[in-house]
Amino acid sequence: MKYIEAPVLSFCIPAYNAPEELTETLQSIVDAAKDYPIEVVIRDDASPSGDLWTVVEPFTNQLSINYQRHSKNLRFDANTLSAVAAARGEYCWLFSDNDWVLPYALDWFFAAIKRYPRAGYMYIDRLNEEDPVPPYDEMKGHGVPSAEEFITQNDVPGFISSQIVKKSLWDSVDKQKYIGNWWIHTATILEFLPKTETVRSQLPLIRARKGNAWVRTGNNLTTFLNLKKIMANIGQYGYSDPIVRHFQSQFARDLPEVLAYARRCGLKVTWRVIRNLIHEFYRYPLTLTGALFISCLPIAVLRKLKGVYSTIHSWRRS
Repeated sequence: MKYIEAPVLSFCIPAYNAPEELTETLQSIVDAAKDYPIEVVIRDDASPSGDLWTVVEPFTNQLSINYQRHSKNLRFDANTLSAVAAARGEYCWLFSDNDWVLPYALDWFFAAIKRYPRAGYMYIDRLNEEDPVPPYDEMKGHGVPSAEEFITQNDVPGFISSQIVKKSLWDSVDKQKYIGNWWIHTATILEFLPKTETVRSQLPLIRARKGNAWVRTGNNLTTFLNLKKIMANIGQYGYSDPIVRHFQSQFARDLPEVLAYARRCGLKVTWRVIRNLIHEFYRYPLTLTGALFISCLPIAVLRKLKGVYSTIHSWRRS
């Protein structure tokens, strides 16, 4: 069994019920690992399909793996905390159990920490499943002067496999207050981001698999509203009022599309859903009116409208 005494980087994987995908994830790490000082921390969140150790164990001679299966399901936020808490690396790469690292990913990372030794956060670009892999370029990437510039010009740190953090910064945040919102990594990073330097890779280092279980069940509306609440409160961590208003306006702009998608995926519109929409978007009456209209439309109509939109969009692209 392989063991790295002092890993520099820990892959932190909150795993749940995806043995085939996890196998592919681990194989991609093996293909990129070479002789770099890394470890892989996996926390199996009581997967009902069975103990994931059966797919992890074959990799223990190739990777330094810290694996544990929880006796009961902790859900995503607490499971993520459990994985990072066990990490021994100076840096933690938060990683999904169904994405892949590209073969040159660790070459770029270890070159980047030499170029940007004060960076406490790295945002990693990604490819979709069907995208071709670009040629490797060690010099791809750039520092971002401020947290506000990063989140406005790049992205909110949402996609979990795109997040590399210094563990000391992660540990400096009281994360218990974020448990239950499905965005514990995003909220934690946003809290410490104004205190550190940021790097964006500009070179895709990961390949993302399409679709999440919570998206397919329509729960993307819940996670969307939870993220809106997080972004409404970032002013307390040093972000300016214009930045807060900027993102609240973006959420209002995106609501109709998110709600329509959730309904097509099976979201049931209850009084609780309506109440949450009113509470979060009463300052945007036109958006709210449109959202309530979408809430009343039959799912068959929404799917038909999506088909018409997709056809028009494809015509414009051609």
